Amino acid sequence: MRSTVGWIVGLTLLAAGLTPVGAPAPATAATSVAAVRATSAAASAPLGSARPISIAVDSRGTSYVGYARGGALARVTDAGKRRSTVAIDQDGPVIGLEADSRDRVWVVDNDSITRLRSDGTLLRRIDRVAPDMCADDAKSSSRVFGGLAVGPSALYVASRCSAVVEVYDKSSGDGVAQVRLPGGQRARGLAYGRTTGGKTGRLFVAVPGAAAVLTYAADNLRDGSSPARRTAITRPGRGKKPTPTGLAVDGAGNLTVSDARNHAIYLYSTGNRYQRYRVLGHPARAGSSDGYLDAPADLAQHARDGGGLSGNLFIADTRNGRVQRWDSGGGYTFWATELRAPTPGTGEPDEPTDPDPPSTTGAPRNTTPPRITDSAASTDGSPLVCNPGTWTGGTASYAYRWLRDGVVRPGVSGSSYDLVAADDGTEITCRVTATNAVGSTSVTSDPWYVGTPTAPVSATPPTITGTPKRDNTLLCSTGSWTGTPSPRFSYVWLRDSVQVADTPSYRVRSADLGASLSCTVIATNQAGSASATSAAVVPEGVGSGEDPTAGPCAGTPRVQIAGGAARTGSASVTLRVVAPVDATGIEASNAASFAAARPLALSASCTAAWTLAAPASDSTPATVYVRWVGGTSAGQVVSDRIRFDRTAPRVTSAKVRYAKRKWRLRVRASDVSSLATVQYASGRTNHGTTTRYRKNLKVASPGTARWVRVTDRFGNRGGWVRTS
Repeated sequence: MRSTVGWIVGLTLLAAGLTPVGAPAPATAATSVAAVRATSAAASAPLGSARPISIAVDSRGTSYVGYARGGALARVTDAGKRRSTVAIDQDGPVIGLEADSRDRVWVVDNDSITRLRSDGTLLRRIDRVAPDMCADDAKSSSRVFGGLAVGPSALYVASRCSAVVEVYDKSSGDGVAQVRLPGGQRARGLAYGRTTGGKTGRLFVAVPGAAAVLTYAADNLRDGSSPARRTAITRPGRGKKPTPTGLAVDGAGNLTVSDARNHAIYLYSTGNRYQRYRVLGHPARAGSSDGYLDAPADLAQHARDGGGLSGNLFIADTRNGRVQRWDSGGGYTFWATELRAPTPGTGEPDEPTDPDPPSTTGAPRNTTPPRITDSAASTDGSPLVCNPGTWTGGTASYAYRWLRDGVVRPGVSGSSYDLVAADDGTEITCRVTATNAVGSTSVTSDPWYVGTPTAPVSATPPTITGTPKRDNTLLCSTGSWTGTPSPRFSYVWLRDSVQVADTPSYRVRSADLGASLSCTVIATNQAGSASATSAAVVPEGVGSGEDPTAGPCAGTPRVQIAGGAARTGSASVTLRVVAPVDATGIEASNAASFAAARPLALSASCTAAWTLAAPASDSTPATVYVRWVGGTSAGQVVSDRIRFDRTAPRVTSAKVRYAKRKWRLRVRASDVSSLATVQYASGRTNHGTTTRYRKNLKVASPGTARWVRVTDRFGNRGGWVRTS
């Protein structure tokens, strides 16, 4: 009845030449969200972490809703009914959501971009090049900044903490660009759309502080790209300066913008000079009855496919703590559903040390992943056995599928798998689907390599691509490796042998100018790990620590190894030399006697490659000597020394504890230089998880972190230590 009445009202107004803007449907006992409350009180309410800040909608009209506290997504059907929540392994704020053409859900938080199935099964994870590290407070909050757009070949992420839009290759996950936004203004909503009638893509960026939407040519975004257009979002009658937040664009080029300050939705025609042609809601009043908004942080739009959901808007009505579904043609409200931020349980409920056992309601949630066991596994017919792992949620049954190199094996559905000759040299995984009365969840085990694994060996060293100039992004290839199974990779960027990043790409900073930049790739498989380092590049210019008027070669005559670093992991280093202005040449040697001395040719940045004579012990420094040729300082010698780090780091303690409703891995380790990564796993031969070294890490359960080891910045890896 509600829907019929609403459409009659809408058609009557359209027939009269009027647009029913945000018209609330008649309230009934069954469908009304709440009676109209005082709008002044609603307008002043704090945002709070329990209210929706991001939203996506799939082809079925199911909306996915994210919150500042992370941990799970809420779901609402096309009819406004609440569905079971989707657990996610990110406890940071969900700053962006989007459902792609295959109804896979993309999620962005502080550290990563993940792609999920509709049931929450993790399909892919991409580590962000520049994680958001600022505090999640009112001024740097995910409720005000951050966003996501998914294009055909790229992913676009608006940083919560800086005025940057990050661009990632959709296939490889590599960072492509970091586009700095004009005026240092941070972005909120993003939307990708095709040019009307053409193939060129456009990226729309909402900038709340500037009350504007920027338009970029999306298909060739680079670090220095500038917007092709800036569209000012003008205030409605009696309204305030707008705060654009969510964006959506349809196939006809209609751009929809939510305004958190004026509690409204605006529609623009990008094909008609970005003219605003419709205003929805009741600006500038906040309200809680259907059809009213209160600080909407995001919106999503269903595709214009001609169906019953065609072009409908799904709005994260933030301060009202709900989601609304509107018709974009007249603002008719189909429904408004109040939601509480989901708080899915974590951990193992039968663990005696668990002080607060998690909830067992909702679909099953995996706490310890499935694991393949059989110490006698070979190609002689010995079976592999899949342990389903541990689950919460009152699991009623398990179903098993076996995969060879990621492809499902037909006709094999039990918990054991008989190996055949064709499995030799492949990786076998088992996928467990747990089902209860609420729903199902699927998780895949780590791979089991059939055969004898061999440790990685570098065949071709990694290389750095990109132009080494300030604010440009450099990419580190993995190089080529032997070893079975194929290794997984982690990265360490070094500036004059000092670690500065641990991602595949790196943006050149002022401090890098004139310094030596290299990347070390660490390859790991079941048999072990190895590292390889690229040739160094030297961004030309004057670093941030120098006098820009003096030039890179000015100052007191001296030599520095690796920029003055205390230690190095390799004998191949970069020397930086400042010679007397009247010197005609330079000689260098690893011996004070200048035995085997050779001339030193410097680049424009006053640097040269050099190979040290590595001492037998890391406690003994290696020294390089430089002597001036010609001029008044002829024969004078300067020197510098550096110690090596070829000593593996050591884990001094590793404990797993349940605290603040999460399992925490607390690792303490020591090294003669500094630590780079920590790896934890259920066993000493598993792939496990490798991440940047931190003393406290969140883990799924104690079973996923029974063993720990660490790596230092030079690739030295310590032994496994059992956690307690």
